[in-house]
Amino acid sequence: MRYLLRLLLLGVSTLALMFLVSCFLFLVFCFVYWIVEGDWRQVEAEVSSSKIERVRPGRPQWGIVVSYNYRVERQAYKNQNLVVFYDDSYDATKAELTKWPAGRKFSIYYDTAGPHSISLSSDGGRQAAAAVASLLTPLALVILAFPILWRRRSRKKIP
Repeated sequence: MRYLLRLLLLGVSTLALMFLVSCFLFLVFCFVYWIVEGDWRQVEAEVSSSKIERVRPGRPQWGIVVSYNYRVERQAYKNQNLVVFYDDSYDATKAELTKWPAGRKFSIYYDTAGPHSISLSSDGGRQAAAAVASLLTPLALVILAFPILWRRRSRKKIP
């Protein structure tokens, strides 16, 4: 009977810990989402040129890099080096390149505080930043706690 109670207590405490960690990660996500500001508006961009480039060193990964133009409130902007597609296969990337000819129109989002800042995401990458921060938080906590735990462990060994 005692064994079952201990097992039940262990299960309940594990669930409680998982719930607390999940709540903490949700709070981190919300905090980062809140502090990463930006008012992102959609605008139409036009491809001026596109090419295939190697986008990652080491194992080859090929990407389609476009140069494009867009206008915000009668002000023209020209950007380069936007990677719109990437793949390990050069042939797949070459096939996709035909979808990005000069003159093609596509949607981008610009930050109203600085129209030179653009994103392919309607929130300017805000949600992705919050997700990465919440996923890296446990790693950061382990890295910060390791020296403390190591110090405590080494103190106990001293006679």
